[in-house]
Amino acid sequence: MNKFCRFLSIVLVTVLIFTLSACGIARMPITADDFTSKLQDAGYTVIDETDKNAGGTTVLIAQSGDKQIEFYIFEDSSKTLETFNQIKERFIADKGPVVVNSQDVLINNYGFFTQTSAGKYNVVAFIDNTMVYAKVSDSNRSAVESIIDSLGYLQKSILR
Repeated sequence: MNKFCRFLSIVLVTVLIFTLSACGIARMPITADDFTSKLQDAGYTVIDETDKNAGGTTVLIAQSGDKQIEFYIFEDSSKTLETFNQIKERFIADKGPVVVNSQDVLINNYGFFTQTSAGKYNVVAFIDNTMVYAKVSDSNRSAVESIIDSLGYLQKSILR
């Protein structure tokens, strides 16, 4: 019995170590071509706005009806994190009187912030030097979350 308990303890500790270490695994960002292809397949029109943006940042804007999802590729991950934090702070400042739901996650080279407030759903997420951003009506939340999750920029299992 004692040997069995010891064996079971070792197995549980091993599983726990692998589970916790998996949370810190770096994610791989998508490319501009991946974004364009997946959003066009989902019925969005994708416009390349890179030439209108200074600083070498790639900018793609996908639109479908009243939904818009933006995709950015920055020169380095520090600029991505800086922009992510600026957008997050803007969401918080513009939240309105009641925040229905808000979530902030940062893990390794990946993070996202979501907020539902005043009938609007806001999301900004990054992996490495890439970022996805959307600000839509709450009625479009599910559709936008599904698209961004399919790109690998949200983790629906931890979304409320």
